[in-house]
Amino acid sequence: MKHSLELKLAVVMHYTEGHGGQGETAAYFNVEITSVKKWIRAYLKHGLEGLKRKRAHTPYEEKLKIVLATINEELSPREAAARFNVSDASVIRKWVSLYKDYGAESLNSRRGMPSTVSNKTPSDRKETARPPEQMTQEELADELRYLRAENAYLKKLEALVQSKKLKKKRK
Repeated sequence: MKHSLELKLAVVMHYTEGHGGQGETAAYFNVEITSVKKWIRAYLKHGLEGLKRKRAHTPYEEKLKIVLATINEELSPREAAARFNVSDASVIRKWVSLYKDYGAESLNSRRGMPSTVSNKTPSDRKETARPPEQMTQEELADELRYLRAENAYLKKLEALVQSKKLKKKRK
């Protein structure tokens, strides 16, 4: 169910002005407590912008940034949704799952994994790759995005491994 910006703001103001807890506020406005919690988090993190309806499509680069931050900083989908002003934690959960299962290219489609990636593993991609001079602009752009994401992921993974080794040494 979609709620108006005015209702969301009224709910948040009711709560932040101390008229009741989250449960009481939810009951007073006859909305789900999960919605109240989400609106409060969004408002406190992003102000009025956090309560507005989100765009229908998140660009690939933004998805990748969110997924990498979620994985590398070990954020819960709910924490990542609040930080990056994404409408629902389930969206982030889906992006992370796609990324882990099929790589960064899978984030480049509105409906999930692109058909060109669906049956390929990373090793398949390397074997079927054509020389750059035979690739289209779009294929080159896809390859560049994939390699950048893979590089960023590997750097973050190395940093994580090093920090875990350092923690073990301290114990």
